[in-house]
Amino acid sequence: MTYELVLTTRDLHETSGSEGSLFLRKTFDTGKVLLMSEDGGSAKSYAAIAAVGIFGGGVLLAVPLLVLLVVLLVIIFGGFGVLLAPLIALLGDGGDTGDISADEISAVVQGDGKGEFDVTSVAVDLVEPIQRAGQLCPEIGPVVIAAQLEQASNFDNGLIGPAGEQGIAQLPPAVFTQFGEDDDGDGDISALDDEDAIMTLGRFNCSLAGQLKNLVIDGDGDAELLSLTLAAVKAGVDPVREAGAVPSTAEIQSYVNGVRARFPKFQGLVTEN
Repeated sequence: MTYELVLTTRDLHETSGSEGSLFLRKTFDTGKVLLMSEDGGSAKSYAAIAAVGIFGGGVLLAVPLLVLLVVLLVIIFGGFGVLLAPLIALLGDGGDTGDISADEISAVVQGDGKGEFDVTSVAVDLVEPIQRAGQLCPEIGPVVIAAQLEQASNFDNGLIGPAGEQGIAQLPPAVFTQFGEDDDGDGDISALDDEDAIMTLGRFNCSLAGQLKNLVIDGDGDAELLSLTLAAVKAGVDPVREAGAVPSTAEIQSYVNGVRARFPKFQGLVTEN
């Protein structure tokens, strides 16, 4: 099995292992790397979609290749050469992309998150609150909300975080105090109530996006604003403003790219049989 390496960067070193695995080592300043099979990127199933941490001198990645294609997409924001996204959305040999190409998947991952939400990609009782939260402002759509929830808790509404975060959205207690409302009408405002938590996440996102609009000058404005907003979810507005971009810390880069890498799933482009 051979591979085509398309890059907009430098100092890349690549070695291929057996047919069942690929090893990639790279160092770079800025750019993106797209790794695909020699058929040009069209495939019937994915083994994995992976985003990995890149630190200064490089990092070694080993990704199993189960079927025809592995797409490795590394998105670098704001000129920083530091990325950490621990997401490996492993679909095994049952994953299916239909006739969707690697380029289309790449565009969705790097886009504004406003694609059509696949209502079959989440539990039935979560569809309505996710749709409502994704309609609170034009900057944040339901696909983004769903991706954030999976990134934060894997939809576990009983999860308790290390800093007191609770429920499906895993928002800090101070954020929930500021933005939380009784959205499910049960007389209680609780981070453990899915609807309350999801709508609170939507309001928080919209508040952050509104505060960061002035940082977007040109280019793909909607996608850039989304990245800044996602960064502010983790870092707060001030560090994002100071950087003028997504801050280069591993935690923030991990969150932004982890959320983005889930967009294809919630647009129904990557499904499990």
